[in-house]
Amino acid sequence: MIAVDEAFLWHVQPERLGRARLRACWAILADDELERAEALHRPRGRLTYLVARALVRFALSAHAGVPPRAWRFRRAPHGKPELAGPEGGVGLCFSLSHTDGLIACLVARVEVGVDAERLRRRVPVMPLARRFFTAAEMRNLQEVPGAHRRERFLRLWTLKEAYLKARGLGLAGGLDVLSTHVSGGQPVETRMADDDPGLWRLGLPEVSEEHVVAYAVQSPAVRLQTCAAERIMR
Repeated sequence: MIAVDEAFLWHVQPERLGRARLRACWAILADDELERAEALHRPRGRLTYLVARALVRFALSAHAGVPPRAWRFRRAPHGKPELAGPEGGVGLCFSLSHTDGLIACLVARVEVGVDAERLRRRVPVMPLARRFFTAAEMRNLQEVPGAHRRERFLRLWTLKEAYLKARGLGLAGGLDVLSTHVSGGQPVETRMADDDPGLWRLGLPEVSEEHVVAYAVQSPAVRLQTCAAERIMR
């Protein structure tokens, strides 16, 4: 079981899963998820969807006495996925993110958000930053040399996404709702337009040399544990 002051970040690189674990993933999907997976024609897209949906189920079951296939889901008014049952999982919150080569699922008993991006992803850094970053974040981005600017941009961007997902706002909530300052690879200052930063913990755990992962947890004293998901995917 998961304590109120704990959060678990489960992560997996889907291409590295063997046949036995992939069979386990297929075995626990709901009927509608199976139909969706089988309708995806591109192998990589099918693999990502399969493992992502299975990871949510495995991760939740790691913290509750509920079989992985028994979980039911619904969408909150702003589209945030949440649990609809069974009763054994009442009180659990989760967030899922996937990018090229990595899938992450964050589980806790408070609101959470997680976001991941591949470091090699090609992005128009400065045009996007000028459009979506606050003035303070622009200064933070320009502190680093051009060769390292993409990584700093992705750290700032994923922090914003994780926080918006935790609040159930999505990008429609406005990326300027959160302003962060990153130094030494971690957020060192956080400002929120309509929220109290003292209620939250944000971070950038190192789970892969090829990816940036950010989390937001609505509990300043939460203890985050990062876990390789292969151990529960069976």
